[in-house]
Amino acid sequence: MTVHALGAGMVLAAMLVASPAPAQNVGPADVQKALGGKRVSLSCADGTTGSGRYVMGRSVGTISGTYQRPDTGPLRDVGRVPAAGDQLCLQFKMLNGGQEACFGVRQESETLFTFTRLGGLVSACQVAAL
Repeated sequence: MTVHALGAGMVLAAMLVASPAPAQNVGPADVQKALGGKRVSLSCADGTTGSGRYVMGRSVGTISGTYQRPDTGPLRDVGRVPAAGDQLCLQFKMLNGGQEACFGVRQESETLFTFTRLGGLVSACQVAAL
């Protein structure tokens, strides 16, 4: 192997190690581990934004914080965050009329997750640790 080829191989190996992992689908336990006990921000495709604290209990997490829809002022709310198979569900007292919505979750980076649901009031939101 020539010095040039060896150098190129080392650069390629360094690039592979330094590049972020591709986004991947994850389960509720992965989200709970990454976000549990942390403040989080919320940004949804429909314009809803918010922030709060995510606390993991023995089997169900809770989130409390403030959110704002494009047509409302800031609202405080509290919600449950149970797992349902490979999805994470959210059920707030006021948001979405108190209806539970379950989401598939994709991890974009160590602290950024995309929650996606087909149909319903909220279709996709990004949740990040602050």
